[in-house]
Amino acid sequence: MHDDDAGHRGAAVPGTVQVLSAGRGVVHSERCEVTTRFVQSWVLADTPGGEVGYATAQVEPADLRNRLATVASGAGAGVAIGCRGVALLAGRLDDGVTVELPDTAFRQVFVAVGAAELGSGQTLASGDAARITGGGPLTVTARGPCEVLAWALDDTVATGVLAAHRVG
Repeated sequence: MHDDDAGHRGAAVPGTVQVLSAGRGVVHSERCEVTTRFVQSWVLADTPGGEVGYATAQVEPADLRNRLATVASGAGAGVAIGCRGVALLAGRLDDGVTVELPDTAFRQVFVAVGAAELGSGQTLASGDAARITGGGPLTVTARGPCEVLAWALDDTVATGVLAAHRVG
């Protein structure tokens, strides 16, 4: 359950994407009544300060099946975030399925469940992440069923993803 001092409240059930914009500052908590796994990531907004914002969206499992779907971005796809050159993609891949990452200046791949192999040959296990700089084609191949998150940042985003980690 998300709760903050700006009056926003919401439950994160499986498949939920939540975005909290800290604006000029916010005190918030995330608490769960049952065993829960979730991933939190932070990005810098294009314009610091501003109002605190909160939004959620439910992502249908079929939208993630064997593909990368944009679930949050600063470009109008998914839940809106305050950084134009950033997108968060998610996918649930069957064994052997290969997907292409967006061709952007900076990419970060996080394997939440299972294992995947980057086109460069690097294998990532559950909980592993890889940061890739420079553009060009790059693929991710599932090595067994897996769940993958990928940040794609264009060259207008100077600082990129501040942190990404699994909690739970």
